[in-house]
Amino acid sequence: MTDCLIDGLVLVGGWLIAGYLSLADREKLANLLLVREYQKNQVIIQQGAPGDEFYILKKGIVEVWQETQVDQKKVNTKINVLNEGDCFGEQALISKVKRLASCIAASPVTVCVCITHSDSARMHSQ
Repeated sequence: MTDCLIDGLVLVGGWLIAGYLSLADREKLANLLLVREYQKNQVIIQQGAPGDEFYILKKGIVEVWQETQVDQKKVNTKINVLNEGDCFGEQALISKVKRLASCIAASPVTVCVCITHSDSARMHSQ
């Protein structure tokens, strides 16, 4: 599931995550992580959708696009490019707002590790 779990430390794409959590919480988090694969041009996050997942980019490139209104026309603007080890989707998960931008796979194989809002709540309730 994850790259590695050593002494309760979760390593994903070379990044140490949840180092500030207790050993028990880190083990719970490692058990909740999922791996998903996306093909080039596949939408990972859609702007305006509910935010219920947090992503850590394990492999590949993701482009972040935001749709705005300019002179009554919809305009899509690329606002960021994410690379291996980058995280995204946390704002909507934490604040429970709708997605502020779309994230689209820019490479043929993009693998993301995700945690859902319900997983986060379940981890804290255990």
